[in-house]
Amino acid sequence: MRRTLLAFTAAAVALTGAAAAQAQPLKNFPGVVLIDDDDDWDDWRKERRERAKELREREREAYKDWREDQRERAKDLREAQRDYYKAQRKYERAQRRWSRGQYLPAEYRSSRYIIHDYRAYRLPPPPRGYGYVRHDDDVLLTSLASGLITQVLADILR
Repeated sequence: MRRTLLAFTAAAVALTGAAAAQAQPLKNFPGVVLIDDDDDWDDWRKERRERAKELREREREAYKDWREDQRERAKDLREAQRDYYKAQRKYERAQRRWSRGQYLPAEYRSSRYIIHDYRAYRLPPPPRGYGYVRHDDDVLLTSLASGLITQVLADILR
């Protein structure tokens, strides 16, 4: 009986010591538990490091995504500005008034703008090497080789 009682007491002391070694709650901080076991402490530190590493990786990925979005927005803005100013220049060119002595760009000297049937518009025949070029409602007498404008007939085509 004595042996049984001694074994029972030893087992009870061992169990309470093991439970006390695992975790001790703090009285002033509810929910916070002190860990006495070194293995548990190492596991906790490893988990904390892994969580911190995962957080850094997520933040890094989020920053990369944000930066890529910023680059896309900047690219779209540049393209929109380029298109806007291109359209504005095209409009200004279309609204341009030509005068004598200016040079007509080569694109206006193509067959698309040259008036071949000048008699239909009641225009006199152009001198050799010259031709009539249409621009909006105006007709320009230009040198076909250089594009020099020699005469502007305004509002002929209305």
